[in-house]
Amino acid sequence: MSTHNFKLVETTESLINIQNEIIAFADEIGKEQEHLLEPGLLRQDILAYLHLLNNWSQGIGLPSGWVPTSQYWYLSNESTVIGFSSLRHFLTPSLEDFGGHISYVVRPKYRRQGHGTQLLALTLSKAKELGLDRVLLTTDTHNIASRKVIEYIGGIVKEESLSVTTGTMKARYFIDLNVKNSNK
Repeated sequence: MSTHNFKLVETTESLINIQNEIIAFADEIGKEQEHLLEPGLLRQDILAYLHLLNNWSQGIGLPSGWVPTSQYWYLSNESTVIGFSSLRHFLTPSLEDFGGHISYVVRPKYRRQGHGTQLLALTLSKAKELGLDRVLLTTDTHNIASRKVIEYIGGIVKEESLSVTTGTMKARYFIDLNVKNSNK
């Protein structure tokens, strides 16, 4: 996969120009990932949706218990949404159990093509710019594809345990952002 046509774009209201593509992405990733996208508001008023995500990145209007979270869109050719990531600026005990610093999803038709690795690598760069030295990622223990991406990019398993939040088995990985990984 050539990575020169792909880029990570922070959520701003200018993404209104690709609103149909964003909605199509949300439709394709399915209900299991909808928690990443606030699908109701996205379909009702995309400008309000983009404004909301932008506010959340600044810590404005956060739901109770949430932390400032930057939302990124992984695009091809400026307008095709390939993936989406969320970068939480710090962790709470709840996020240490489920969610971690980074969540990401790749559109189904683009999976198994290296996009997950690229999306995570670019989001890790944003985490480093934010001043984070180490990030936590969580994934279901049975999500082999996600585990391979996290491990390839340098993730080290901290533990596998039952999430008190979801009641499912989670693998928790740390990635040290100050260590160069030869796999990247």
